Amino acid sequence: MTDVGGSGWDGAAYDRVNGLQRWVADRTLATLVVDGDERALDVGCGDGRVTAELARLLPRGSVLGIDPSPGMLEIARGRLGPTVPNLAFAEGTAETLDRRDAFDLVVSFNALHWVADHGVALGRMAHALVPGGRAVLQLVCEGDRPSVEDVASEVAARTAYSSFVGTGIAPYHHPVEAVFLDQVRAAGLEVVHSRVDDLSWDFGSPQVLREWLRVGFSAWLLRLPDTGVREAFVDDVATSYADVLGATTVVRFLQLCVELRRP
Repeated sequence: MTDVGGSGWDGAAYDRVNGLQRWVADRTLATLVVDGDERALDVGCGDGRVTAELARLLPRGSVLGIDPSPGMLEIARGRLGPTVPNLAFAEGTAETLDRRDAFDLVVSFNALHWVADHGVALGRMAHALVPGGRAVLQLVCEGDRPSVEDVASEVAARTAYSSFVGTGIAPYHHPVEAVFLDQVRAAGLEVVHSRVDDLSWDFGSPQVLREWLRVGFSAWLLRLPDTGVREAFVDDVATSYADVLGATTVVRFLQLCVELRRP
């Protein structure tokens, strides 16, 4: 997962609470068909745990993970070593990717919904792929049920927070599937398949869910003035979201999963 602005994520804290993100990525890695010699790019690699797993699937290939967050990359680089010699990390984003014809496979797991311009990101990834190369992307998409990010935006607009956070600008971008696929085609990529999964994750306790919010919602929290206000914001988001779902330990989200090909 990638952060807005590139510096707001606490890599060590994320490494402790990212079971949800690992689970979602592992679902795809378990069914990913590879030859083992692909050159792969992981966009929004976060703490690098999933990137390292991908590298192990490509023993004769190589994997580069990119992320704009120095805190995330610090943790990710701690995974480098003799067990994954084909793995590297670098600072970067989908929207500024400047590689051309460099990768056989591009993946991204729950990072792109933090990217402002999906059209630009898809165009950059298309150029980074070799002809015949594939992209396997997962991101949270729009639906009828309010997402936890929707709830955070609603809470941020309340009087207690709006003077710090501002109003009307959401740091996340949940696309509508059909619109996203139109952007895919405009970028010159073919849709191999696309689906939307309705997923849920139980953190096991309200406290763990709140810790996940503290780590993942830095786009809002870093604009708040002190720890007390930040904790109040986390509590308000957790309480309001529990009202939406009728549960205090669960998040539900619509996951857009697409496989694309560069002709």
